Amino acid sequence: MDSNDIRSCHDVSGHGQSTALLILNGRPPSSNDVAARPGLACLIVILRRIYAHLLCHPGAAPFLDWVKSSEQENPILRVAWHPFGDYPEEIERATVSMSNLVEELVSNGFSPDESFYTLCESSLMKRTFWAHQGIRVVRPPAQTNMGSQDVAGTYLHADLLEFDPSQVPGQTLQGFADELFEGTTARPPIIRIIYHSDASQPIDFNGLRSFAPPVDGNSSTAAREKTYLLLAVVRLNDVNHKNDYVRMYSVFGHNIIAEYEPPSFMAHRWSVKDAPSHYMLIYGLEESWPDDQTDFASLPEIATYPIPESAPAKIREIDDYLKSLAAPQAPEAESATTDNELPGDSHQSVPEYRDRRIAFNGLYIRKAAWNVKENSPGYGSDRRYTEEPASAGSADGSEIREWN
Repeated sequence: MDSNDIRSCHDVSGHGQSTALLILNGRPPSSNDVAARPGLACLIVILRRIYAHLLCHPGAAPFLDWVKSSEQENPILRVAWHPFGDYPEEIERATVSMSNLVEELVSNGFSPDESFYTLCESSLMKRTFWAHQGIRVVRPPAQTNMGSQDVAGTYLHADLLEFDPSQVPGQTLQGFADELFEGTTARPPIIRIIYHSDASQPIDFNGLRSFAPPVDGNSSTAAREKTYLLLAVVRLNDVNHKNDYVRMYSVFGHNIIAEYEPPSFMAHRWSVKDAPSHYMLIYGLEESWPDDQTDFASLPEIATYPIPESAPAKIREIDDYLKSLAAPQAPEAESATTDNELPGDSHQSVPEYRDRRIAFNGLYIRKAAWNVKENSPGYGSDRRYTEEPASAGSADGSEIREWN
């Protein structure tokens, strides 16, 4: 295992897990040519989001171990553990890693230029990831009867469900889930659903945030002890939409703002309310807590930066001023290098990886998502800023308060 692997840099099952989660959820693919393959980039983002969820999921270790054993056959699974990042040295390492990945896929007869759906549903991904029995959507119920057999037979061994409200007018996501879980006892940690939005009966984003399986056939709300919460959404490439785009969510309902968001596959000019469109929804299983008072309805589908648009320039001015006060430093020695072999390129020496975000006390300090440089793959993100604060002396808010 090389040093370009999060699992080598951090104890993902121990004290380093929180840092690993921040990296997996906050640092998408960042190679120089990442914009050329949005489908592959989206797939890696989805795998990282699933990895992050499963690291915190009790009982998921056997599945993660099985996936690890499949990495030799499927290099996408391995590269999804790359640290990435948008500092220059991180972009350089990511470019090498992604280039090697492309070469490996091509040499094995797979095209890395395909759409997200094609890559995600490829025989390679099915064989090495979705095929594991612990992540199958359903399995035969413990006590079968003719009715449950019919339902289970429809989804038996499925790893991808399909929700099309136009086929059952008025059906909600929860109603769809109730029908599914009538015929199965399985509660896999991850469920994927293809959602076909219908302009004649649109479903609000909050109607897609979660669904809960009944317990022992009891469909009452009180009997639902577990909940599937939305982890990510991919707006699928089709005849009406050129690109695949991905968006992530925490189990607490917030839209995750990554440290940088390449607009080629993480743009925000779309919504699940758009119709007709096709989306892949990724859900993760969570325990339901009686005292959980999270108001999901108050959380937007697309979060805004927590500062107004005028703030970054002022913050940078202050930062530059503070740097100018610092004593001149001696030039740093050239970065140490390592001859660790990278898959597909065993003769290339690369800079040793040192994460600048790790403080002296070991804490991980996230980069501000709005503070991306022009050389970052995330430069030009279309995520909106929060509204400018209104001046205390302006009733209509036309005056802008100065930030001190």
